[in-house]
Amino acid sequence: MASREHSPRQIIRLADLAPIAWSGEAGSSVDGPGGAGGKTREIASGDGWRLALTMIDSAGALAAPGPGERVATLVDGELVALRVGTPGARPDAGQPVTEHPLERYRPFPYDGAAPAEVTLPTGPGVLLQAETGPRESGEPLGARVTIMELSKTRSLPLFGTEGGAQFGVLLEGRAVAHPGDGSGHPVEGATAELAVFDAVRGSDDAPVLTGRGFVAVVDFTP
Repeated sequence: MASREHSPRQIIRLADLAPIAWSGEAGSSVDGPGGAGGKTREIASGDGWRLALTMIDSAGALAAPGPGERVATLVDGELVALRVGTPGARPDAGQPVTEHPLERYRPFPYDGAAPAEVTLPTGPGVLLQAETGPRESGEPLGARVTIMELSKTRSLPLFGTEGGAQFGVLLEGRAVAHPGDGSGHPVEGATAELAVFDAVRGSDDAPVLTGRGFVAVVDFTP
């Protein structure tokens, strides 16, 4: 069988992603009063979806509300407290507020239309954020994040998704991306060693990750 190589679009290096100063309240790249402060690196985006790493170093509003789904996963740091509902409302004030402690590697899905705030009880944190929104077709898109462990006996193929996308983001450990045969098995060809927070996009060839560590598998599916 002929060897294959990765498409340049399949391997997304954190080192190649420009950090942008970010304010959650405004949902923009400019720090503003009241918004959580930090820097964001967009991993990829498409029709109605976005995947990004957000380094949060001050408390405040996490993102401007908008239609769609969001999944927040703490991937670095000990704890980030997420408060979904009306900003400033207390749980006993009769307003719909949900407080959720984001612990490392525990994805938390919530409605993107609800305002969200964060506090940092133990210091800065890094969130992997999967977001969906309106699409040109009008067809809704869902977001899901699953934490998978790589081991000597467990590899991870990443598939193409019609009308959506699948990504694997290395969270810790060591991993190597191999070209795939489209059915979940690696084939001969050029490999790529991944650094922490590097990402691989799934495709019809289904590239395969091997190694030891933890990977966030992000699915955007109709």
